Amino acid sequence: MMHSKKRIIKRVVIACLILVVSGVWLVGYIDVNKRFPKPEQQVHSIGEWVRTGDTSIKVNSVEYMPQEEANSQYGSELLPDNGNNSNTYYFIAKIDVKNETDKEIKLSKTLLEHLGLEIYPVGVLIYGEVMENGELTSIKLKAQEQREIVLHFIMSQGVLRDDRRWMLKKSQIRIVLSNYPVHEIIVLDDIKGL
Repeated sequence: MMHSKKRIIKRVVIACLILVVSGVWLVGYIDVNKRFPKPEQQVHSIGEWVRTGDTSIKVNSVEYMPQEEANSQYGSELLPDNGNNSNTYYFIAKIDVKNETDKEIKLSKTLLEHLGLEIYPVGVLIYGEVMENGELTSIKLKAQEQREIVLHFIMSQGVLRDDRRWMLKKSQIRIVLSNYPVHEIIVLDDIKGL
């Protein structure tokens, strides 16, 4: 009886050692940076035309303003004003978009679903909405048409609390066009109202 217990314990110990040694070998064998390399980064600035898919875009200006001011200037009432939104701010980006194809395209499908405002290193990523005359809209561009659109990015309490908003001044704020295989960004250096 005692002899068989020692034999079982010996087998369990040997099996555990084999698992540990093979686990250490596997971790050493898999080089994460070789299998999943860091993407190449392309950095652009405000006022520079950037080709992305079927469109070219140019960021003209970006403003940071409270909800009341954004509502009066741009009609951007994305959140209903129920008195709790006094701490809600907007990033308003004016962007020129040009259709580079010979067919009509819908911006919500080709560009806007990939376009996000990233605040780094805070860790905020917001997707914007296009509004015209105070209403959400879907913009179509004819072949070779160029047009200015206004994107509204909401910065509410749920996105970034008031006591952490001071970090915006020390952060890099950028529009992300793609993440992989090329990390393509437009750095927003001159933001009015920030």
